[in-house]
Amino acid sequence: MAYAVAAQGPDRPVLYGVSAARQWHAIPRAIAVATIATPVAHKTAMLKTGLPVVFTKRRTDLLDTQPVTTVLGQIRVTTPEQTMIDLITTPSLGGMPGEAAAAIKTLTGMVDAGRLRRLAGGLDDQTREKITQAMGDAG
Repeated sequence: MAYAVAAQGPDRPVLYGVSAARQWHAIPRAIAVATIATPVAHKTAMLKTGLPVVFTKRRTDLLDTQPVTTVLGQIRVTTPEQTMIDLITTPSLGGMPGEAAAAIKTLTGMVDAGRLRRLAGGLDDQTREKITQAMGDAG
């Protein structure tokens, strides 16, 4: 995240996808990739540690996010509801589709159903159906 903040400023990058799911403990172990949404296209970067930082171009001002304080400072992270939607729509982003599927199941027990419905309201029918199915599978 520090790489993205240095490149694009503190308010533009957002921890996204499997990385956001990890932040919410929907993935119970460390992962070997960082996924970050930014409003400007950026190629995947490899850190000296070997960790890839995968960027996805998104209108981050339209994502449902919240500030989170980490040991590295405050960052923006997609909310659990937004994270669930993002994992449903782009499960392979970051190269961890199995972990994304497991995280979706975990997130169903964490999300506010009303907030999730509001966020999903502007999405296409197929995506809304996948969200409904994921929520139904949890029950």
